[in-house]
Amino acid sequence: QSSIMKKLLIIGMILFGTQATFAQQDVKAKAVLDKLSAKAKTFKTISATFMYELNNPTADINEKQEGSLISKGEKYNLNIAGQNVISDGKTKWTYIADAEEVQIDDATTEGEEALNPSKILTIYEDGFKYKYDKDITENGRAIQVVKLFPEQADDKPYHSALLYVDKVKNEVTKIELKGKDGSNYIYTITSFEVNKEIPDSKFVFNTAKHPEVEVIDLR
Repeated sequence: QSSIMKKLLIIGMILFGTQATFAQQDVKAKAVLDKLSAKAKTFKTISATFMYELNNPTADINEKQEGSLISKGEKYNLNIAGQNVISDGKTKWTYIADAEEVQIDDATTEGEEALNPSKILTIYEDGFKYKYDKDITENGRAIQVVKLFPEQADDKPYHSALLYVDKVKNEVTKIELKGKDGSNYIYTITSFEVNKEIPDSKFVFNTAKHPEVEVIDLR
């Protein structure tokens, strides 16, 4: 659960951007983050796919996984690492296909507000210091790179993050987390659509339709 929570937190950062505040603000970086936040507020729904990569050269680790996320208001449906995490804003289901089980919990239990992508903006509003890092061209696109530093660094498994923003589309294309243990966590957006019609049924796990699945109710 904690691994999925961490991944969803990061995905939320990617999709919704991060509006951070700091006493000595980097004006250029703040302008980029403010534009991201303003645009995010116009999203009624999000449909995205992404590539997740974990690498640690010292430990000889290089893993890649594909994932997808749809969200609508406080509702979301995340697929990653063999798990499907679904929430209708009140109830959360974590379906693990290989284990043929689904865990049911309240969506509003302690810490679970961080799982909701629609609330990522609020959660991170005062969570980071930031500075403008550089301008690059990647895959033919002009990219602005902003470096983020968590204010509560002791509570985070990473010491900094790089946010890659498409200058023309004003969308995040990638985020890299620099782990304290030497691991790098890279999330690259492979597709991103907003304001599509998504039925509410996508945000509920119907246990009646899956009689073979063991139901573990944690409420």
